[in-house]
Amino acid sequence: RAEMSLDPEKIELTELKAEIAGSDVDMQGTANNWMLYMAGIQELEGSMVMNSSYLNADELLAISERLSSEEVEIEETDSVQTVIMVPPKVSMKFDAGIDKLIYDGLEIDNISTEILMADEAIELRDMQADLLGGNWTINGRYDTKEMEELPKFDFSYDINTFDIPQAFSYLN
Repeated sequence: RAEMSLDPEKIELTELKAEIAGSDVDMQGTANNWMLYMAGIQELEGSMVMNSSYLNADELLAISERLSSEEVEIEETDSVQTVIMVPPKVSMKFDAGIDKLIYDGLEIDNISTEILMADEAIELRDMQADLLGGNWTINGRYDTKEMEELPKFDFSYDINTFDIPQAFSYLN
């Protein structure tokens, strides 16, 4: 289910509710100056809120991989590096909350974060998550502006306890 309004000044996503392969997503937000951004005149600005009670990234990535492998034959090479560029002239704020996330077989609970996209970078602010028997706080920045070969990464982790046997079991 999706409901949005569009006018020359802004796009307003009033509601987006989706369920794919058992994962659910609920989003709403606005993007301002979209027509001027498309014309290359002004910066795209806005904010979005995304919530999910259950998000199985493993399953969603597998579906995406199956779909893309059906469309395009990929030639194998020794080394492939892909850089995801952060677009210029975009200033967006995303607030996200996920009750349960499955990623790489790891169950992560109670995720909440603020994500800022601006100046060709993405910044993760005070991401809180419960994983491996503890609570983690993650802050970081992925920057593609003025990069030489690869983007700049700067991430920090604050781990408040974790279950050593659970972490060992996951890593092995």
